[in-house]
Order: sequence, then C-alpha cells, then structure tokens
Amino acid sequence: MEHVVKATNEGDKTSFEDITLFRKLIGFLIYLTITRPDLSFCVSKLSQSMQAPLVHHWKSAKRVLRYVSSTRFFGILYEGSNLHLRAYSDSDFAGDKMDRKSISAFATFLCGGVISWLSKKQDTMSLSSREAEYKALT
Repeated sequence: MEHVVKATNEGDKTSFEDITLFRKLIGFLIYLTITRPDLSFCVSKLSQSMQAPLVHHWKSAKRVLRYVSSTRFFGILYEGSNLHLRAYSDSDFAGDKMDRKSISAFATFLCGGVISWLSKKQDTMSLSSREAEYKALT
C-alpha cells in the first residue's frame, strides 16, 4: 500500500504535509522498541522530526517498517541456566550534528539475552569524550 505524498517544495527541503500520519507511524515504532532494541536509535532520530517532518523522514520511517517486516521472526534468545549478568555502556562524543550533544547507550544481558537497554541524547553538552563516557556510565 503506497501512501500518496502531498508535499510543498521549500528550496531543497520538502515538507511532509500529513503530520498526523507521520506521528502515528512514529508512535507505532516507539511502541515496537519495547521488544526490539535494534530499533531504538533510528526511532529516536526519527522522533526528533515529529514537529515538522520532511518527505525524507517519511521515507526513512517506511524503510524502518520494511526492516521490521523482514526481521519479524527474529527474537531474543536466553540460553543456559547460569544467571550470568553483564552490562555494557557507551557514548559518542558530540554525535548529534544539530546541537553537538552526545548520545549515551547501555545494554544489560542475562543468560546471553538482552533484558534492559537505552539509547538517548544526553541532556547537556559534553566538553570531551571522557566526560561523555562518564555521563553515559551514570
């Protein structure tokens, strides 16, 4: 089912006119991140354009839907009876090109399967990669 894109051209940026449809799709994708940690980062980036989406945001969201459709039989596997808990944390320094804020992420694993995860933009700007890493750990 191909949706008809109504667009107005403003220079090199083309705005997507059906904002409600875009917001519904992003809301659905946000709901999917509850069980799909692999979608967290891209859905986070797409949700930053909910106020004034462009046509390329709509196309990116549809691409995420195609990815979800092609990986619908993938899942998280918990193996073994050893309750081995592992946690990983990382950040990128000034990864967001718009406001130069860093992005923090962590994942916690139990029996080889992820049980908790988060990827989010840090609230304040870091002055070094060490500071960004420290904020990610806290």
